[in-house]
Amino acid sequence: MKRAFLYILTLLFVLSSCERPIEYEGEITEPKLVLQAEVSEGDTIVKAYVSRSRFFLNDSSYFTFTDYRMPSATVEIQRGGQAWQKMHTRTIMNKGRQVDQYFTISLDSALRAGETIRIRASHQNYDTITAEQTIVHKPWCQVWDFNGQANTLFRVKNLSYVELSLLLQNYPYEDAILGVSVSCALDIRYKSGSRMDHQRETVTYIRSYDQLIANSDNTTAGQTSIGSRYELFFHPGYSNAYFLNLEIPYSNMSYLPNVEILDVTIDSMTVSFNAHSDASYLYRRSMYKARNDYNDSDFDLGAEMSDIFGQEEDVQIYSNVANGYGIFAACSRYKIVKYNVKTVTQ
Repeated sequence: MKRAFLYILTLLFVLSSCERPIEYEGEITEPKLVLQAEVSEGDTIVKAYVSRSRFFLNDSSYFTFTDYRMPSATVEIQRGGQAWQKMHTRTIMNKGRQVDQYFTISLDSALRAGETIRIRASHQNYDTITAEQTIVHKPWCQVWDFNGQANTLFRVKNLSYVELSLLLQNYPYEDAILGVSVSCALDIRYKSGSRMDHQRETVTYIRSYDQLIANSDNTTAGQTSIGSRYELFFHPGYSNAYFLNLEIPYSNMSYLPNVEILDVTIDSMTVSFNAHSDASYLYRRSMYKARNDYNDSDFDLGAEMSDIFGQEEDVQIYSNVANGYGIFAACSRYKIVKYNVKTVTQ
C-alpha cells in the first residue's frame, strides 16, 4: 500500500512538472456592442437588448446573465423618415434579484407591414452600431383534423407522438420566408408495476411531416420545404394553400420498468405560423446549424447532446448589425392556442 502511494505521488509530480504555458497566437478581438431585437406587424411596443461581446481568454468571459448588459448605452429608434427617438431602460426584478434588463419604447400607432424601422446604439469606447428592418405581413392558418373538421387539433397514434393537421392559407407576399412551429403541453398518466403516477412534459420537436399544396384546379402535388427539428420553413409567395400533417413525438416512458401508459391528456397546444424576414430566417437557420441540431428527416436524441459536450460551431452565427454583432429581425406571427384539447386512452 505504501509503495502504491509513493508511485502515485511520483506520477503526479512528473505530470505536473511537464506543464508549460502555450502562448495564444490567434486574433484577439476587441469588445463590440451586441444588439438583439425583433419587430412584428401590429406591435405597439418595441424591445431591444444591448450587451457587449468578450474575448474568450479574458477573465470576464465567464459571468452571469446580467453582467454583460449595457444599461448606460444610448439606444434610439427611427420609424420611416421620422426623427430618432430615445428608448428607455427597463429593469425587471424578482425577489430582489435582477432577472431581465432591456430598452423599450411605446409607439404612437401599431407597426404596419412594409414600413422600415432602424435602431442604433452607442456607448463610450465602443463603435456605434446600427441595424434596419422592414416589417413583414402577418400570416394566417387554420388547424384541421383528419376527417376535415376545422379546429379539432389532434389524435395520438401508438401513444408515441401527436398528429396534427394544418392548413396554411394563401400568403401572396414575397417579403417573407414562412415557418411553422408547435409547442404541445402533455400530461401522461402511467402505471409502473403497482404504482400509478403521471408526468408532465412540453414537446416542440417536429419529427416528420407530409405536405401537399392545394392548387386552384383542385389537384394536389408534392412539395418539399426546408425543415428543422423545431420549425418548418416554406418559400414565400405561394398563391394557394399548403396542407400539412405533422408528427410531434413525446416520451413513451420506456426507461421505466414495466411501464404502461394509461392515457395522455393534451393540456394545451400552441401552433405558430411565422413570417420571417430574410434576416430573421438566416439568423434562425445559422443558430440551428451552430447547435449541431439541424436534420431534415431524422429524430435522433443523440444530436441534442452536442450542446452538453460543447462541440465546436460549424457555422458563423448570422448578424445584420453594422459595426457590432447580433440581430435586428422582423417576424410577424399568427398563433393558435388551444387548451384541454383531448384525452386519448389506450
